[in-house]
Amino acid sequence: MPAEMQVKLKGIWQKIQQTLPGTAFNFDFWTVCTPRRSTYAACRAVIAARNQDFSKEEAMILAIQQAYYLDAKNPADLSTLFE
Repeated sequence: MPAEMQVKLKGIWQKIQQTLPGTAFNFDFWTVCTPRRSTYAACRAVIAARNQDFSKEEAMILAIQQAYYLDAKNPADLSTLFE
């Protein structure tokens, strides 16, 4: 992900945090991960969860969001998706 895109997204996260009380982001993501613009692996993981059991789709979406926004884990990494 280009540096300017990273700066833009960090700014968006900060604005959301300031605008919506109780919303939290883990900004460590930007220093401990190698951000990539691809959502392909995460989208495929959601589809795979749904195909295995329709009731697991929402849980997979929430787990990916938790990993990305709160746990500073890259949802483009297969290890994050397996977890």
